[in-house]
Amino acid sequence: MWAPTPQTDNRHVSRFGRLNGISGLNEPRRLEIAPYTAANILRAPDPGNGNPYYNRNQFSGSLGGDIRYGLTSDFTLTATINPDFGQVEADPAMINLTANENFFSERRPFFIEGSDIFRFGDTRTFSRYGNPATFYSRRIGRSPQGSPGRAGLEADFTNMPDQTTIATAVKVSGKTASGWSVGILDAITLQEKALFTTPSGSEQSVAVEPATNYLVTRAKKDFNSGSTYIGGFASAVNRRIGGTYFENFLRSSAYTAGGDFEHYFLKRNWVASGTISWTTINGTPEAMQLAQRSPVRYYNRVDSGRLSIDPDRTSLSGYATEMSIQKRGGEDRWLGSLTYAEASPGYETNDLGFQNRADYRAVNGGVVYRNTRPEKVQYYEYWLFSAHTWNFDGDRINKNIGTGGFIRFKNMWHANYNMNYNGRQFSDRISRGGPLVELPVNGNMNMNISSNPNKSLAYNAGTFMRRDTEGGYNRNFWAGFRVQPTPWLQFSFAPELMLQRNMYQYIATVADAAASQTFGRRYVFSEIDQTTLLGNFRLNWTFSPSMSLQTYVRPYISTGRYRNFKELQAPGTRRFAVYGRDTGTISRANGRYTVEPDGSGESAFSFNAPDFNFRSIQGNAVFRWEYTRGSTIFLVWQQQRSDLAHDGGFNPGRDLGELFRTRPTNVFLVKVSYWFGS
Repeated sequence: MWAPTPQTDNRHVSRFGRLNGISGLNEPRRLEIAPYTAANILRAPDPGNGNPYYNRNQFSGSLGGDIRYGLTSDFTLTATINPDFGQVEADPAMINLTANENFFSERRPFFIEGSDIFRFGDTRTFSRYGNPATFYSRRIGRSPQGSPGRAGLEADFTNMPDQTTIATAVKVSGKTASGWSVGILDAITLQEKALFTTPSGSEQSVAVEPATNYLVTRAKKDFNSGSTYIGGFASAVNRRIGGTYFENFLRSSAYTAGGDFEHYFLKRNWVASGTISWTTINGTPEAMQLAQRSPVRYYNRVDSGRLSIDPDRTSLSGYATEMSIQKRGGEDRWLGSLTYAEASPGYETNDLGFQNRADYRAVNGGVVYRNTRPEKVQYYEYWLFSAHTWNFDGDRINKNIGTGGFIRFKNMWHANYNMNYNGRQFSDRISRGGPLVELPVNGNMNMNISSNPNKSLAYNAGTFMRRDTEGGYNRNFWAGFRVQPTPWLQFSFAPELMLQRNMYQYIATVADAAASQTFGRRYVFSEIDQTTLLGNFRLNWTFSPSMSLQTYVRPYISTGRYRNFKELQAPGTRRFAVYGRDTGTISRANGRYTVEPDGSGESAFSFNAPDFNFRSIQGNAVFRWEYTRGSTIFLVWQQQRSDLAHDGGFNPGRDLGELFRTRPTNVFLVKVSYWFGS
């Protein structure tokens, strides 16, 4: 049964042994049912503003369950009804100064288990650009997107739900003996409502998330003893929003369909792979205008020769493709890949996927040299890569060449480094719908060294450095320590310090007919010095195979100080005029800046001082006891403290002190499930 894999061979599953001669086995219909009940209490500090929805102790409870049924020996149905994920670790706090949303990994067990079958859109390559995800399960059960304000209602106080209720989710997956892999997931989320009080004191309710159906399907067929497959993917999102205010900003429906292939050849040392998909979103003209102005595509870019806003559009469609050829094995020491990718401006997956941008054509290539049998070390490899990307207007938005290496010593210590040079390129995003901005040439390097991970004491340390020709930089330092004195006790600590100076931080767009060089608008930027300090502490204690305790603490401090407010002088350049030095005047009073860009006062505008000092600490403790087979009790304590100031100065001692003086929000949860199985 044992199938050793040489270091020169990247094949794994295809080298597994075969078990033959077994027949006549019964096919039991496996059935598992696990109902649960959960109760929690939320204790939050009094905001002190007379909020009628504040209770010092807020109690809530829920009922639901999970079902697993073996349809056949090959296919399994998994379902969840009103799932509760209170035992799941909260998302980390962070500051986001970009126009795009943060990506958070999935932690909910129902969506993690068997998720690989729904993977689509990847090719076999060492280097790629873009790669929007067609399925991002965090969209299911997301935070509500509506509010009384968006509905045109006045509200003094609002009691908003934290997330959308998943009424039910069903998943069917498996693989047939003939080589078909199939996955189907369907989820229904209910309409969510929020209570609010009007200025007159009356209480009303308003829908803040519509009832929605999510469907994902995936199929693949293997050929040639697993050396080839072809596959398909389809997804659909349908929202019940007709006649509601949701029509002003949400899409009524979104669809994705695509196909992919993979083919190994020349003794499976080479592989060709490709994927293509199409998307369509539908909605009212108002919702489609928002989609066109989205940071994913910015159809409102003032200097684009191909893109423009269509105010009457009720749908938006696009495509994306990626094709790769890769050498991934062989007796010689050379590997490599070449990848072409593009996504049309109208491609959109964010209703059920995750995507930061469309509108690109990219070529990525690289070679790898490896030595699996060196004399003085265990293994080493070096690589050289280059990447070039253009938008559909032909503007170069990425020009990169990089090199790096990895080495593993005979004592199992290992180290790696990367160096990158980014040549002359342009950003069609940082002016947020404005003209192109030339980016400064820059270079970066990162290094990391790690000890033997198999030891009871393991540690690593690393750094990332970047510098550009305008004086911008990144200086990041991190370390990690893991101590495991016994097989059942483990402690880890990973601090990180990040120092950044961004020369082109977007502030605002101000309409002004006098700004003729920039299409009648002033695009205001600044420099920002941002410092971030964080740490991740974990303690995992396994008392027995059925009883464990997991704890997690994450302090986070991030400060930003803005200076040299300026405006772009001409499209496609990096020429800026600093207010108060190169042009006009700027003054600060009562937490606001006032700018007179030409000194006359006729074009004056103002904005809030953006300096910030954000402090947060998150803690999580989960006690799990499997009191009988498949049946569990969870005891959970979560605590969060956060505070926001506006001085922009970094002082970790002061900030930690202020943080611990901030009153915490605590959540206590008990969840009990019982397993019935056959």
